[in-house]
Amino acid sequence: MKPLWSITEDELLAGSLTLARCLRCEGRGVYRQALLACGDDDLQETERSLPCDCRQRPAELWRRANLPDGRFRGLTLADLDWACLEPPEVGRAVRDFAEHLQAWLAEGMGLTLTGNVGTGKTHVAVGLVKLACGLGVEARFLTMAELLGAIKSTYDRDREASHRRGRSGATSEADLLDDLAELPLLALDDLGSENPTRWVRDRLYTLINRRYLAGRPMIVTTNLSLEALADRLGERTVSRLWGTSLVINFRGADYRERAKREALARIRARTSDLRIMRPLG
Repeated sequence: MKPLWSITEDELLAGSLTLARCLRCEGRGVYRQALLACGDDDLQETERSLPCDCRQRPAELWRRANLPDGRFRGLTLADLDWACLEPPEVGRAVRDFAEHLQAWLAEGMGLTLTGNVGTGKTHVAVGLVKLACGLGVEARFLTMAELLGAIKSTYDRDREASHRRGRSGATSEADLLDDLAELPLLALDDLGSENPTRWVRDRLYTLINRRYLAGRPMIVTTNLSLEALADRLGERTVSRLWGTSLVINFRGADYRERAKREALARIRARTSDLRIMRPLG
């Protein structure tokens, strides 16, 4: 079997990983269901075979995972530019985490990815969320802007709902945080980029602390060191992340610049061909 970090998006969505790990059908694709039927004098037990839906689970989880579109569409860890990950231990640590993802998650251990911009942290986080879905583990990817925007949007909905009812009601901020706190895996991208107001610090602490107490791991990316992150968000918040995650420091160069140069070279090559082929006169 291929290493988990080398599996493509099509292979993940095909459901072969969930089929192989399904406890209900035990990899057969069908399972036996016991039935009780009334006989002449007593109940009789029979069985029937039913198709298992384990192969469909990755696609269902995928749709709920808030995966980023555009640049990361179709990309998994298999598409990561592993040669650009520096130092070399970074690539080895990421591959080991991916290969034993379920064991790490079972222990409540996640990843905190630190380092400069453009070093591959977001690609790794997206790839691990996709891999988790492919393994049948519910996961979600959120940028910090998306998280804070989602929380703030609940206030408008609450005011509107309360106005319609003519009375105060329970806010749905609590429901949103409940949902995020209970996910088996949550990825937060670009932690520390937000304005560290007291409101932001309190919400982040609430979410991270609830996941910490429940033993539910997180994957976090940040451009800041843990010390700088603690200064922005508070030591108690960062301590809970540090204590429940493998910390990997990306120190490579910004490979977006290299990707841009390669794209420009391709564009120039195509436009050069067009100039050569353009008819004269």
